[in-house]
Amino acid sequence: MKSKAKKLSLFTFAILSIGSFTGCIDNDYDLDGVDMTIGIGNGEFLLPSCSTDSIRLSEVLELNESETVVEKDNGDYYYLQDGNNVSPTHTKVDKITVVKHRGESQDFSFSVANYLHQSGKRTKTTNIPVDFNQKQVVYSFAYKGSIPNEVEELIVANTDGKITINTSFSPEVQKFVPVIAELSLELPSFLTIENVNSKLDHTQNGSKLVFKNVSTASNLKVDFTIGKIDFKKKSSPLGSLSTSNLNLSMNADIQMGIKINNIALGSSIDGADKCKITADMIINNDLVIEKVRGKFNPSIELDDLGSTDVTGIPDFLTNEGVVIDIDNPQIILNLESNLDVPGFIGGTLTAVKNGQKTANITIPEVKVLANATSKICICRNKSKVNQAAYTEVVEVPNLSTVLNPIPDHINFAGHSRADKTVEADFVLGKQYTIKPSYRIEAPLAFGENARIVYTDSFDDFNSDIKDIEVKDNTYIEFSGDIESKIPAYLNASAVAIDINGNEMPESEVKVAVDGEIKASADGKTPAVSTLKITMKPTKSALKKLDGLKFTVSGSAKSEKNTESVVGQTLNAKHHTLIIKNIKIKLVGQVIADLN
Repeated sequence: MKSKAKKLSLFTFAILSIGSFTGCIDNDYDLDGVDMTIGIGNGEFLLPSCSTDSIRLSEVLELNESETVVEKDNGDYYYLQDGNNVSPTHTKVDKITVVKHRGESQDFSFSVANYLHQSGKRTKTTNIPVDFNQKQVVYSFAYKGSIPNEVEELIVANTDGKITINTSFSPEVQKFVPVIAELSLELPSFLTIENVNSKLDHTQNGSKLVFKNVSTASNLKVDFTIGKIDFKKKSSPLGSLSTSNLNLSMNADIQMGIKINNIALGSSIDGADKCKITADMIINNDLVIEKVRGKFNPSIELDDLGSTDVTGIPDFLTNEGVVIDIDNPQIILNLESNLDVPGFIGGTLTAVKNGQKTANITIPEVKVLANATSKICICRNKSKVNQAAYTEVVEVPNLSTVLNPIPDHINFAGHSRADKTVEADFVLGKQYTIKPSYRIEAPLAFGENARIVYTDSFDDFNSDIKDIEVKDNTYIEFSGDIESKIPAYLNASAVAIDINGNEMPESEVKVAVDGEIKASADGKTPAVSTLKITMKPTKSALKKLDGLKFTVSGSAKSEKNTESVVGQTLNAKHHTLIIKNIKIKLVGQVIADLN
């Protein structure tokens, strides 16, 4: 008999049928020098039991190259998808310009003759104490302009209105009133005097400016600005303010008041009844209003919040039979805005697969902060979100449908509006910018209807088993106790594949998987189940057999729908399987042709 050196793994066929669980068995038998056909097994042949090390979920799913399913630092699996870049939108409200329609000066005329007539003694050095108070309008003006449609209400406005008053005193005033104890200039109460420039000491309060001990020997010049217009004070004894029908009109008087404590006596009383103060006014022809407090409704054209082309999805999320029921998917919407007005934004999420719309979800309006970055979380269950991390959290119960099935494309169409009921400071004529962006962030935690399907193959058997035949009714049985920390119920099925990778019919190789792997209720406490795999090949099937293809489905519900586990995020590090009490049993006879 001719001897031929050959090494044969006697139970390769049996051991490979259980895939990755074979590392615990030393199964190489050296049959070097044997030249014969032998039959192995008669009835039952049982290998000693053993166990595996912990098998991490990451070793099974192998997501290292996935673009969308990532492992966070703590091991949790997340589906992440960034929206495409979106161009910012811009908005502005035009400045308000009011034009001067009227400006009229008039002299302040008064008489002190009565005081002089009442004095019986007249000398050059004698002053007559008096209590003289008088007010007169020295200038009247009117402005008109248009209010932009976006302005709902004006409350207070800043202007650039500059006024110069050059006050001169007639010779009569200089003769009889060398010093005016108090000279005041007063505007309507809805106007505020600011930025006063004068050589004389003064006090200013709101719309009134007061000078003390004013010498009439020289002119009094003063510059100031109309700093603010208070639209809450629309009526005043010195003017009126109207903002009806998007028209702004202002009528105002500048009133001068003088208080005289002493009148000088001279050699003559001639001219005592002809005292006159002239106030020459220079005032802007146009008043430009830029900074305003009020209520506004600027147009915000934010129809496109971004779109996403969904790519790089792992097979276990796209396989046939997969139901994506994510427990709490989240849309993280960021809005960078320098707009001084708060607002609202809502929209519609549309998912498309193979050109067909698969989901259309309405996102209710949420608040957008003024002049800030708003970080908005749109989720299925707000109680499972760290709400302190966001400016606004909104709950959308059907949000998971946007990912069921995994689409090819997601579009986020928006609509937005300013909050016209809120008082705000606004710069008219300024271009404001709002830049949106969003991402989908979904922890891989099962919802009640979730189902994922994972497939894998163990092949390249044929080189070891092609020279082996089995007797009729021979089968190989694997059994083991599964300790699972995975928060999902697992069910497996398997089929044989030939050397071309095609599935083999049950008439040639029948593979049966019996038993469900129970879910861990909390992802920490192991659940124990028993699993059995049986493979029964026909006599010649091993000549074509090259491997097994396994399909494992994970779901939130048990096989009989009597129990469920929801809301536990799959974790690469902590969710493991251990197979204990592994037993491999050969029932029947294996014939190996070693010639």
